[in-house]
Amino acid sequence: MSAPSRRPRPPCIALDFDGTLICEHVLVVWVLFLLRRSGWPALRRVSFLAKSIVRGAAAVAFSRWPACAPWAVRAAFAAFRGVEEKSVTALVDCRRTLRGGEPAHLLTLNPAVTAMIGEMLPPCRKTPEIRIYSQGSSREVIQAFLARADVKAQLGAIGIHPAAVRVYANALETDGGGRFTGVIEGSILTKHNRPASLPEHAVFIGDGDDEKIFRRIGGDGSVRFINWRRWGRHHIGRGFDTPAQPLV
Repeated sequence: MSAPSRRPRPPCIALDFDGTLICEHVLVVWVLFLLRRSGWPALRRVSFLAKSIVRGAAAVAFSRWPACAPWAVRAAFAAFRGVEEKSVTALVDCRRTLRGGEPAHLLTLNPAVTAMIGEMLPPCRKTPEIRIYSQGSSREVIQAFLARADVKAQLGAIGIHPAAVRVYANALETDGGGRFTGVIEGSILTKHNRPASLPEHAVFIGDGDDEKIFRRIGGDGSVRFINWRRWGRHHIGRGFDTPAQPLV
């Protein structure tokens, strides 16, 4: 009896950022941070709130359709026109106080996902390349987050070097005077065009929304999708030496 075919060790582990590598959704947290902690005058905060609600609702409604997704992303990021570049660092470094009185950052690593990756990496003789693909987080925020000391320490503990992580995300244009223009530089990355940019035999880790898109798009089985919310104990220790499977 022949041995079951095995999927080649992946050259890349790719992850979504919002709601996967981190627990939060960046644009939502960023808006709340600016409203509460920016020190802006009241009129500016009210104007920004109204703009964020309208554009955010439109982005959520239209992002589900591939043809409209680039417009939806542009609409969401346009709300940050005039926002100071320095707010990125302030957001990433900002802490809140938990009910027990302990401080915690506004943006935090997802312990379930880091634990999962920590279980998946040891069987690999060579650590796969780590990539982040994000539609809803700005490249600037992701890079600042990966550079934070506690994040570097936590990822380093499971064998990931943040400086080597490749980030694929939408980048905001700046006006040269320390503010964002609300315009996205270059082509728009969406959840719908993301699968086509993944390297062959990659493993992509995301949530239920990502899974729906991967199922709809289909594929030749060269990319393996893992819904981190369904990662069970039966996977632990198997690493990537599992029989070849469909895309999801």
